[in-house]
Amino acid sequence: MPWTARHDPSRDIVELVCGGTMTASDLHGATTRCILLSKQKGSIKFLIDAAAIELAASIFDLYDLPSRQYVEEGADRLSRIAVILPTDPKELDSVKFYELACKNRGWRVESFPDRDGALSWLLGEREP
Repeated sequence: MPWTARHDPSRDIVELVCGGTMTASDLHGATTRCILLSKQKGSIKFLIDAAAIELAASIFDLYDLPSRQYVEEGADRLSRIAVILPTDPKELDSVKFYELACKNRGWRVESFPDRDGALSWLLGEREP
């Protein structure tokens, strides 16, 4: 599995770390796990570390996350999702597309070049 998901109780954040090649099935599974953790722990803050991601999924698969899967699985609309951007330009474009697709559907998503910036926004210490 090219991802791990966990809840950080000290910050009340659901954290997803993506490393390696992520297929559409991996994206779906990771999303399901994160939403489940969110419901179990009562957390609406998500940190997605996509710094080392390699996407083997289409833009349609990325579009499907906020437009269908989040809704069908009952993700909280008040959620904040911070994404740590990948360094690879191809992957960067895909993650920026995901961010835009989310925003266009009313989800609060921001991307950051580093973990500190992402955490600062998630914890309400600064705006993007």
